[in-house]
Amino acid sequence: MRKNSPNSNYKRKNMSWTEFVNKKRFPVDTNFYTHKNRLIIDKIIRYENLETELPLILHNLGIKDFKIEKSVNNRFRGIDPIVTENQKKIIYNEFRSTLKFLDY
Repeated sequence: MRKNSPNSNYKRKNMSWTEFVNKKRFPVDTNFYTHKNRLIIDKIIRYENLETELPLILHNLGIKDFKIEKSVNNRFRGIDPIVTENQKKIIYNEFRSTLKFLDY
């Protein structure tokens, strides 16, 4: 999605999947919820559990009757690439600062 986003420059949009992965410019956001390599938040919700866990947390915070409206936006997704084992290693390595908190 990042590669095909309207915010991507012409060069990124026209890269092959292999070029994109090898460039290693992924949207790692660990700094938003850590300080000195430690979590500064109470909970991380895995995306696959978002629909069940987020309403419970919001209810506990006093926000009642919250519902997630599903919306699929495939405009920027493009065709699913074939991800090689080497590319998986690169991706996991680049996201290791986040993944260590998620037990993936």
